[in-house]
Amino acid sequence: METPSGILGASSRGYFCASPAGVRARLPPRHMADPLIDRFFKQVHSIFWVFPRDQFMRKLDKTYMFYDMDLYAGAATPHGWDERDRREVEMPNWMCCLFTVLSLGCSTDANGNEMLKPSDFFAYAKALSRNVVEDESLQSIQALLLMVLLVGGSTDLQSLYLANTDLRSLGWIFLGDAIRMAQGHGLHRNDAALQYSDIVERETRRRLWWTLYEFERHPFTHLMTNI
Repeated sequence: METPSGILGASSRGYFCASPAGVRARLPPRHMADPLIDRFFKQVHSIFWVFPRDQFMRKLDKTYMFYDMDLYAGAATPHGWDERDRREVEMPNWMCCLFTVLSLGCSTDANGNEMLKPSDFFAYAKALSRNVVEDESLQSIQALLLMVLLVGGSTDLQSLYLANTDLRSLGWIFLGDAIRMAQGHGLHRNDAALQYSDIVERETRRRLWWTLYEFERHPFTHLMTNI
């Protein structure tokens, strides 16, 4: 797997301009990704809720189905899947979520694989964040929140965060954008959630807002002690 040369020094232009298949190719194989994702949900998501786990895993399965199809050119799309499924998992906000989850999974692993570095996955996510900010969907709010979790909570990036003004400022920018989008979606209003008949949707909006609220109220340096 190709990796950038450094977390802030690496050029993100190549990832930003890559095709969806090119972005997907930067994912680790599924058998290497699964332990990182499991670690994320156990050690990070159990403290700071972002999305329903089963919803995330369904998209992950779709992503790796197309990942496998990329490896075996000409493979037919499995029955029951279509181009809508492909477009869903090629959205920059979803891929940004996925790369950030992988980075958080790496950074909470004291005996991590040397090939899987949190800073590499962060560089990919950071490159995708340009499109995320422009999209302003609920999934974009989740992607930005994950970036805040990474910048403010990753043990691997913690010393760099504390010493680097650019990275520290980036965390506040992501948080501000996420809160602005959340307010635009009415996540801060209980009455706005009532218009959604799906209980999962209502609960997602409610819990996502309270995670953002927690970050807004407490400094990053306090939150870093929780992960």
